[in-house]
Order: sequence, then C-alpha cells, then structure tokens
Amino acid sequence: MTPLSISIPAPPEALSGKITEAMEKGIKIYPRTSLWVSQLDHPCLRNLEYGILRWQDQIKHSADLQEIFNEGHVHEAAVLEKLQKAGFKTRQSQRPIFEKVRKDGTEMRYGISGRLDLEINHPDVLGAEWFPAEIKSMEPFAWESIEKVEDFFESKRWYLRMYPGQLMMYLYGMNRTLGLMILKNKISGKLKFIWVPMDLDVVERMLKNAEEVNRVVAEIQAGAEPDAMLTKRIEYSEKVCGGCAFRHICLPDTQFGGQTIELSPEVEADLERREILKSYVDEYDNLDEKVKKQFKARGDGKYLVGAGFNVTVKTIEVTRYNVPAEIKAPFAEPSTQTRVDIKKVKP
Repeated sequence: MTPLSISIPAPPEALSGKITEAMEKGIKIYPRTSLWVSQLDHPCLRNLEYGILRWQDQIKHSADLQEIFNEGHVHEAAVLEKLQKAGFKTRQSQRPIFEKVRKDGTEMRYGISGRLDLEINHPDVLGAEWFPAEIKSMEPFAWESIEKVEDFFESKRWYLRMYPGQLMMYLYGMNRTLGLMILKNKISGKLKFIWVPMDLDVVERMLKNAEEVNRVVAEIQAGAEPDAMLTKRIEYSEKVCGGCAFRHICLPDTQFGGQTIELSPEVEADLERREILKSYVDEYDNLDEKVKKQFKARGDGKYLVGAGFNVTVKTIEVTRYNVPAEIKAPFAEPSTQTRVDIKKVKP
C-alpha cells in the first residue's frame, strides 16, 4: 500500500490538546460547608477536615480525571436507559438527603449532605416495593471482583470500600433497611445488582467520623490552633496520600523544588524501571483478588490446578484487640522513622 502524499493540517497532539483544554475549563472548586455522604468512610479524617477548612487550597485534579468524571455521567445515563428498557421503574433521581446539626440558626444534626441516585422497582420481580439504589461504573477487574456487599469491604481498593457506607447512610436517612448497588462494567456495559442491607455498625462508624470532623472544624473556626486540633495524619500510603488534593498542605516535606543529587546511572535506571513496574501493581492486585475469591468460594481444602499450581485454602482464627483509646493513650510512645517518597518529575 502506497499512501498518498497529503499535507496534514494539524498534528494529532494538537487535536487532543483541544480536548484537554476543554476538560481543564470544566474543572471547578467550590466551597464545602457540609460533609459529603460519599466521603464519610474515607480512610483519612484530616482530608475531610481540610475539605471544609481549606477547600480553596486544594490541588485541582487533572484533565484526565475530569474526563473520567464526565464519563461517569455518561455511564449513569446509559444505566438508566438500560433499566427502563428492561421494564424497571425509576423515581426520585438525585433526591437530596440531609442529616442535621445546628449551624447559623439552621438545625443540621450531623452536617452531612448527599444525593441518592434513584429508587428502583420492577413489578415482575420486586412487587410493589421501591428500593433506594446507587449506580457505580467500574473497570472490568473491579466489576468482576464484586459479587456481594462483603466484597466491597474486603477489596484492596480503598475507594471501593467506601461505596456500601454511602448507600447505608441513605438507607439510614430514609429509615429503610435494604438498598441496591447497580454496577456497570465500563467495557462490556453489563450490569450487576448487589443487595446492600443496612449495617448499623457501619452507619455508627460514619456518624462518629462526622461528629469528630465537626468538632475539629468548629474548634478551629472558633480560633483553636489548627496544627494542634487536626486529626492525626494516617500512616503514609501512596494510594491514598499520593493523589490527595491536600498533600501539599498535609505533607509539605514531600513537595520539594528539586535539589539535584548526582547518583550513578544505575540508580536512575532503577528508578525508571520502578516507574514502569508501578503500572503493573493494580493489575496484579486485581487479578490476585479475582483468583483468590474463586478459591474462597470453594471452601477449605487443597486444590491442584493444571500441573503447575497447588492452592491451599484454610480458615484461620484471628484475634484482634479493640483497646479503648483512653486506655491505650497512656502507653503511647513517640518514635521516629525514615520515609522515602519517590515521585516522577514530569518534564
């Protein structure tokens, strides 16, 4: 095949650059005056405190992430269309839910706000009852890893562990006991329905989070020293802290300007290789979770897979000590540790 000699009016990167520009224009940061239901089970309460106290200082997310957010709306609309074509009935989409505490003369008990996606019904299989429901679009590995509500809590992905609590808080606010999580596979388009029963232990944990964040925010707004009042930092996690919008405030020591240290070419080569291997970590975690889940479903025993794999499944007893904070505090001892944070410098 001999291509024709044709002048190209613009390079491909110039065309994609216009998409990036459009995405960047859509990135907005708004004041946050309440706690969001979707974030109440976040592993770091300090993140929630910064979200209210220093919302204007957060790092804007990337154009790539904005595109993912936009796609979420597309996926949600596609799910609604598919449900309706299958005979499902939907109502009260984006219904607001508020837990109240007193603030500026308004009673808002916990200062929590959020919007339920929809309520769902199908006369043939659900009778006359309507069920609160949330729609989540997921990449294939994550989608395949979830078969029941417990799988969310056991997931290696910290953001998936927050999903059930969000729906449970809506159930709590509506005085309901059962809801549905509707999961969409982003690639195949298939839907999966996960029943989510109310778990008062989860709700209580999230309400305690809200109470603690509200207490800290109120004291700092009243003039207390922020450094003394903010919730203690969690142990550094690249997955949680690395992409946090407040990392430059919470971990200023990791945001350096670039003092050059000359090391051997081998060290630089190792760092470059490390960056390449990082991309495989999530894929490994996804596949590891998927494979182990299948064997857990089979139960305890020894399994021979093909000629090359022996798999042992064994249930073991684990003892956990839930020591009250007031008892544990007198035994706390300060210590030091050396942490190395590595970030690729983008040219």
